[in-house]
Amino acid sequence: MANTYSQLDIHCVFAVKGRENIITANFRDELHRYMSGVLKKDGSFPLAVNGWKDHIHTFFELPAAMAVSDQMRMLKATSSKWINDNNLVKGRPYRTCFFAQIISLLPYGRPAGTRHNSL
Repeated sequence: MANTYSQLDIHCVFAVKGRENIITANFRDELHRYMSGVLKKDGSFPLAVNGWKDHIHTFFELPAAMAVSDQMRMLKATSSKWINDNNLVKGRPYRTCFFAQIISLLPYGRPAGTRHNSL
């Protein structure tokens, strides 16, 4: 649609199977960089990828034509393959579920007139 603007800022969290501490320091940062690259390749804009030994946080701008579930399926499958190809963890490291929320960066609590004046 012409002259349409959309900015969907998504925060997703997903865990490894059994919440085991398998995302170790020796590859954690490289995994996060790899996942940022996957998001870019898929058309999303990564704002942050981080996590700990048993879970990962992603924060990204999602294209309007893509479903969150599709992006997460691709991200988890691609990074799981990268983990296995590099012999870092055996099998599928992630749980099948994830948590997602849209983050609003606009002050919607104010009256419309004042909200739009500040944009």
